[in-house]
Amino acid sequence: MLTRRTTLALAGATLATPALSQGSDFPNRPLRMVIPFPPGGGSDILGRLLAQRIGDALGQPVVPENRSGAGGNIGTDAVAKSPPDGYTLVTVFNTIVVNQFVFRSMPFDLKKDLTPVARVALAPTVIAGGPKLKARDLAEVIAISRAQPGSLNHGTPGLGTITHVSAELMDAMSGGKLTHVHYRGTGPAVTAAVAGEVELVSAPGRRSRGWSRAASSGRWATSPPPTAR
Repeated sequence: MLTRRTTLALAGATLATPALSQGSDFPNRPLRMVIPFPPGGGSDILGRLLAQRIGDALGQPVVPENRSGAGGNIGTDAVAKSPPDGYTLVTVFNTIVVNQFVFRSMPFDLKKDLTPVARVALAPTVIAGGPKLKARDLAEVIAISRAQPGSLNHGTPGLGTITHVSAELMDAMSGGKLTHVHYRGTGPAVTAAVAGEVELVSAPGRRSRGWSRAASSGRWATSPPPTAR
């Protein structure tokens, strides 16, 4: 049983497992925690912290495993197709909802193949500027994107991620146009911005704020992700 001590309270992260059918002696062996994004990002850090806490609570090791790609679909699909015994977990993010409207077909049925366990985290979204960005604030970014549509490259953790959708929403609301470059997770996206591959990056707040400072950019703006009403 998960208690408040084992749920970490970050962008709409939820712990899920295949549709369950488990015995009364559960757990009697190590569990697996699939993290559907690459190492180095907020999802990876959260998944590893969560694996440690759950392992401590259950008295069995929980082994983290990164399986990234397709906005989290690859790792999540691996869990959906695993035996429904409760020994395979996955940390899913708001991308699991968005992906249903981004991809023409999904490799798993969200409602039938996975059982939600708990919401474990919330985080704001940050738009951060790398060292190549000449704009001093978000207002100037929008002005450039209006005057020179597509001239600014914007890195995202993947197609259909909430940070990608948020940036597309900003384009729609501001009348500007960014060129969105999709990476295989937060770590690669922010690293690309620090290296000057892209001028902008969107990522969960705490991680990109730290990288922005490391790049001596000092230009970042935090805003909450869009919420349904």
